[in-house]
Amino acid sequence: MKVFGSFNKPTAVLFVEAIATLNFILVADKIQAAIKAKVNGYIDSLLQFETILTVQVYLQVFFHTTALSKYLQIVQLDLLTVQCAPHGR
Repeated sequence: MKVFGSFNKPTAVLFVEAIATLNFILVADKIQAAIKAKVNGYIDSLLQFETILTVQVYLQVFFHTTALSKYLQIVQLDLLTVQCAPHGR
């Protein structure tokens, strides 16, 4: 399970599950007020605009660079081979 999922499929990921679990604790009747206050702080920090924006930017960067990164890590590839490869434009 991925933490933040992919750009097109934001559901069924750890981040959503964590927020749902924290929200469940927040609305539970048998939880102490001090714990609820901490949980509320965690939810607020996780749902800040900056956090969500940063995650989305990283998802886009990784989406566009993963294939190249995996290609450059194969054993048969060396620096000279990469430099001599035709550039796809």
